[in-house]
Amino acid sequence: MLLVFVQFVVLCGLTLVYLGKRATTPLPAQVVNINTATAGELAQALSVSRATGQALVGEREARRGHQWNAVYDLKRSPALKDQETSGIDNRFVARTPGDVAWGFWGGVAVFVLAFFLAHGLLRKAAPTADPFLLPLVALLSGLGLMLVYSVKDPYRDTFAFMGQVWGVAGYGLLALVVPLTRPFGRLTLRRYQYAYAATAVLLMALLTLFGRGPGGVHIQLFGLEPVEFIKLLLVFFVAAYLAERRGLHDPTRRLPPMRDFLPLALIYAFALSLFVVVKDLGPAVLLFGAFLALLYLTTQRAIYPVVGAALLLLAAVIGYKLHFGFFATRVTMWLSPWDNTDKNGAQLAQGLWGMATGGLGGSGLGLGAPEAMPRAGSDLIFASLGEQLGLVGTLGALIVYVLLLARGLRIALKAGTEFDRLLAAGLTTLLALQTMIIVGGVTGLVPLTGMTLPFVSFGASSLVANFFTVGVLLSLSGKTMPAMAADRATPEWVRAARVVALGCAVYLLVGVGVFRLMDVQGVRDIFLASRPLKTPDSDQLVKGRLAPGETLRPHINPRLLAYAAAIPRGRILDRNGVVLAQDAAEAPPAPNSGGAGEE
Repeated sequence: MLLVFVQFVVLCGLTLVYLGKRATTPLPAQVVNINTATAGELAQALSVSRATGQALVGEREARRGHQWNAVYDLKRSPALKDQETSGIDNRFVARTPGDVAWGFWGGVAVFVLAFFLAHGLLRKAAPTADPFLLPLVALLSGLGLMLVYSVKDPYRDTFAFMGQVWGVAGYGLLALVVPLTRPFGRLTLRRYQYAYAATAVLLMALLTLFGRGPGGVHIQLFGLEPVEFIKLLLVFFVAAYLAERRGLHDPTRRLPPMRDFLPLALIYAFALSLFVVVKDLGPAVLLFGAFLALLYLTTQRAIYPVVGAALLLLAAVIGYKLHFGFFATRVTMWLSPWDNTDKNGAQLAQGLWGMATGGLGGSGLGLGAPEAMPRAGSDLIFASLGEQLGLVGTLGALIVYVLLLARGLRIALKAGTEFDRLLAAGLTTLLALQTMIIVGGVTGLVPLTGMTLPFVSFGASSLVANFFTVGVLLSLSGKTMPAMAADRATPEWVRAARVVALGCAVYLLVGVGVFRLMDVQGVRDIFLASRPLKTPDSDQLVKGRLAPGETLRPHINPRLLAYAAAIPRGRILDRNGVVLAQDAAEAPPAPNSGGAGEE
């Protein structure tokens, strides 16, 4: 019944975002579909030769699916390299309203049916599994569909909505079902601890050698993002290793035996050093945090998170001083989001603009201007949520993530073996820390990272990894354990788990929710939405007239500029009634022979 209610809410939201996007993306009476137009029609619309039009058709037919994904693909065509293409966007579409409607509602049907199918398989494979995880994930995934659809022009841009649908309903839910199958259930997962570590290190080595990404950051390997799977492999390794090393559990020892702790530290340090090589510190911070949480849960010693936090702070300072990857830019934005000299230093302030403009109630699904933010469907998707659903939506999303954390740690506490308990706690902590890092970065509580918001952000690799995580948690929660299992959680373990849960919940609800979101979207929303942003222009040159003492041109929130442009300005007349200025759409009025001019 909870899944039915969630799906009803998601359907309402998807309907609103579809209607809102249709209202804010009007089409002129005469448009040309770049995927159905003939060579002559393209040549006439672009004012080019027939031969150029024929070349464009040939290029279109040579593409995958024999069509362009977006008008931008047409503009990048080699056949138009000498043509002016900056003004063609409004005269061309990549798909018709009928195509959009068919694709959208077909995707919605696939999404809804896939979750009900997954629910049926779950009830059959693990009838005693946690009943709340799947509905919570369905709610977050549906929210992600709404936001991904809202940040793109459905007629002219890439139709990323269908990619997200298949990422959730295809790859994601398939990954969720895998841990529930009988072959997976027969595996003794704790036996393969070094296989997990070796596979993770191998993937990192391949990513280091062959990975690609912007700015020299190695992110993608053969179309995938291996980092998402490396995180899971290392959590599996740490859980299996800690479960077998009883010396680490001895509360009478001040320090763990080096023979137990040293191999764990060396393997983990090596994996983290490879993250340094590929210049992506976000996953390294995430993994290190999950590692510290598992050590704390195993040993109940606060010294591990304290020393770990100090080491992370030291690494952050060193990375900033050495201008490591994008980290220096992210710290510069965090320290001075509204006035900095970094050419890429506008991202945080642009996200704050969006959330502040949304305010308490938001602009509405499909409304607003989330496309004005860079990476509005991935890195800054939480800011897109804040703009469209306001403070109510952002706080609601944080509450859902806290509920996921609570259910995951509850599964850990009820597990009958130490390995299952550590695995459930590690995977849950991984999801929680990833959420904490990304929402903290978007709101300015901590520096931004390039990670995705679990279940919401666009990206197939992250969706597969996150859904597999939930599938493992469901599998662990569905195990039938003896009433008096020998490895039940000790009172010390229970207290440590409550500390971890309380710390994450306080960070999300108080740190992010109260101190940042209520300030940005409730207290200072008008001030922040209208605050100018001073960063270098894309060509690194100062443009326009600057006030005395200023070195950077101030940029204005594009939403406010759009509001201002929509305000009727009236007319300005001279003393003889001659119109000096008027709205462009207004017809010239008859001269007024009155004396004084009017405004």
